[in-house]
Amino acid sequence: IFTMDFVKPPQQKLDSLIKFYRSRQYVDAEKLSLSITKEFPEHQFAWKILSVVLQQTGRIKESLVACQKATKLEPQDSSAHNNLGNALKEFDRLKEADISYRKAIQLKPDFVEAKYNLGNLLKQLGKLEEAEKIYQKLLSLKPDFAEAHYGLGLLWQQIGRLEEAIGAFTKAIDINPHFLS
Repeated sequence: IFTMDFVKPPQQKLDSLIKFYRSRQYVDAEKLSLSITKEFPEHQFAWKILSVVLQQTGRIKESLVACQKATKLEPQDSSAHNNLGNALKEFDRLKEADISYRKAIQLKPDFVEAKYNLGNLLKQLGKLEEAEKIYQKLLSLKPDFAEAHYGLGLLWQQIGRLEEAIGAFTKAIDINPHFLS
């Protein structure tokens, strides 16, 4: 029996979509992802790319809808949950963002971007001890993640651990000399 579940966009279209996105040709990426989502509404990848393109172009409300669709179509996609967390955070739906980031990490325990986003969110919520643990776990996975050193430095500065903060800021700049410029 033939079902719509097996109908997928041509690989050439998906390759073009990836090319447009990676080269930051967001207008073309948006047009193509919209075309694919209309023709293949159950194809999750196009929804996920659309959600990120809409976030990149500042259309957060539309992005949130596309993120929700992407996670519904593929509940095991860790990056879709991370993207959803980012969109929810933009709307100050912080508890829901927390859940999305944690789901992304549950699905992919070494997902450094999701850990970074969760650490930043926890810091924003004033859950500083938990945020510090998240940053430290993240840095044990990716010691050269300048943004995480900087985030940890800001946290330490906030709680008065200034020498450690300076060390974290210095490490961020050592990793990427252009980090703060």
